[in-house]
Amino acid sequence: MPQLGVVLCHTSNRAVVHERVGPYRWVRFIFNAGQTGGPEVDLRLFMQNWVYGFSVTDSDGDETRKSFQFFNKYGELLHKVSLLSESNVAAFEAITARYRSSDQGRGMTVLPRRRRAEKPDEEVDIEQFHGKWRKMWDTHQFFGLHKKFGLGRLQALRLGPPELVHPLELNAARRLFEVAAEDRFGFMTFSGNSGCLQIYNGAASDLSKSGDWFCVREGGFTLNIHEPSIAHAYVVKKPTLFGIVSSVELFDAQGENVAVFYGKRGRLEREHADWRRVVEKMPRRDACGSAH
Repeated sequence: MPQLGVVLCHTSNRAVVHERVGPYRWVRFIFNAGQTGGPEVDLRLFMQNWVYGFSVTDSDGDETRKSFQFFNKYGELLHKVSLLSESNVAAFEAITARYRSSDQGRGMTVLPRRRRAEKPDEEVDIEQFHGKWRKMWDTHQFFGLHKKFGLGRLQALRLGPPELVHPLELNAARRLFEVAAEDRFGFMTFSGNSGCLQIYNGAASDLSKSGDWFCVREGGFTLNIHEPSIAHAYVVKKPTLFGIVSSVELFDAQGENVAVFYGKRGRLEREHADWRRVVEKMPRRDACGSAH
């Protein structure tokens, strides 16, 4: 991918479309986990979920469009890399020729997606779950924590310690960008799917609404949020060795985590007070769905 030069990177899910213009400056893999880095394209890749890949060339009038597109076993788009006018077309053709599959048949198996049933709440040891959460010392422990108790991420937030997690109004992302844009305050946006997480770290001030879509633009960064698809929103606080780290998390109606927003900080830094003030301004929602 670095050979292509400047491209358009597209990562999406049912509710959020995240696009970024720039080059893949480098790509590294450790087993099935991949990572790119740089000021433009910043990705986390989970290759165990990548099943199908295509080199695509299509035309729209006089315009010819070229892209690489990757899908999971359910036929859902994980990541798309589209060439722009300044991209290296020769590199695209060379990569296509090198990795062209010997199987060019039209048939392929796409599996139906089945939603995972939640563990009954009454079977969860809430006291122990809360105790383990309160004793966390690194944000990355949270994934293992809710898995240990047999919980999906959304259920874990719903059952979490009330002083560390609470629901928000469903327009939380719009409110977050609006508050931050007032003083050009930047933060980190994580969005994607089971195969690819795309990250933007910075401010954004070009905000707009187009029908059901809330749109954010800043330079080569574009984020489109289909607001009716946001079914749950939470503020989540995780204890670390450097104090509490806060995030705003969005979920769709299927319980999938579609976006997470964090304040900018180094791994060994405390959370900035500016980010915490922004988070505290988010409109809360009580358990009955009422705003306050």
